[in-house]
Amino acid sequence: FYQSEEINIVFSHIIHSYILGLLGKTFYLLLEGERNTGKSSLQNLMAKLQYNGCFSGKITMASLIRKIHFFGASVNIDELDKLHKDEQRIATGILNTGVYANGTYEIVNPDAKKSKNQLKIFNTFGTKTFITRDDGTGSENVTRTP
Repeated sequence: FYQSEEINIVFSHIIHSYILGLLGKTFYLLLEGERNTGKSSLQNLMAKLQYNGCFSGKITMASLIRKIHFFGASVNIDELDKLHKDEQRIATGILNTGVYANGTYEIVNPDAKKSKNQLKIFNTFGTKTFITRDDGTGSENVTRTP
């Protein structure tokens, strides 16, 4: 069972997703715990209650960043620590830039030679929750730059 403080934080995060544009900044939830304790189920429930909620178990970061950019999705990323190394780099960039309303992340498409669309700039602002392993080894991607 969850403690009342945990329920208050989750409830605040859900409400926060609806007034995000007024505040101009957000906070992230990092869910850690042992296997089979309901972390993914909680994220799935939150995705149903949040503004434009999205639960992403197996999703590429390219797809995820587009959901945030085009739909203003409140994303709930399951098993962040199991992403491929290249995907972890993009996830870190999204997390580091998505706290403030003016947050953006740039992706260069090296295949678009001599194309006007070689550099893509995506808005990354939005609420996010993510899950890592209980031992803390999965949270090396969770960094904040000033």
